[in-house]
Amino acid sequence: MSTKKSDSQRLKILVIKRIIRMEKRQREFFERIEAQKGMDAYLTVDEIQKEFGVSRSTFNRYRIKGLKVLQNGYKGKITVRKGDFVEFLKNRRSW
Repeated sequence: MSTKKSDSQRLKILVIKRIIRMEKRQREFFERIEAQKGMDAYLTVDEIQKEFGVSRSTFNRYRIKGLKVLQNGYKGKITVRKGDFVEFLKNRRSW
């Protein structure tokens, strides 16, 4: 008996390792998609205040500094896409 692995054994090991890597990448991909789903929700100013602990005056300063908001009409309800708000907070640290 030789101590070297046969070509077929090496091929099996290679295929198994590739499958494991592919499954890991697939799992990470679906985790990113699930995380992104929550970022597409639209929040009102009150919801942002509760979820992120931001005061109304701070929220207004963020609007002045470029936070994207949606507002229907002059006195319409203000909403913000959650993903936009989180991204704004991440970029804010570089000010």
